[in-house]
Amino acid sequence: MADCSFQFNIDTSPGEIIMKVKSKIENDGGNFTGDENEGNFNLPTPVGSIEGNYSVSDNELKINITKKPMMLPCSMIESELEKRLK
Repeated sequence: MADCSFQFNIDTSPGEIIMKVKSKIENDGGNFTGDENEGNFNLPTPVGSIEGNYSVSDNELKINITKKPMMLPCSMIESELEKRLK
């Protein structure tokens, strides 16, 4: 079961949004595997690693955080994701 789950409407092609997310994660020192339909990622943070997976369908990006630092609230992760997806 995921620690946090988020859904974001996307207004670009799935390929475009996934390339944007992949680039940002890798530029921040993380790993990203997948395609425009689904995949996995991990990202280091100052308080510990975040791991998760994603899927895209019907102009919606679904992100599930499967591992996160206990002291990092889901609301903070969601806020950062919203910033990075714009």
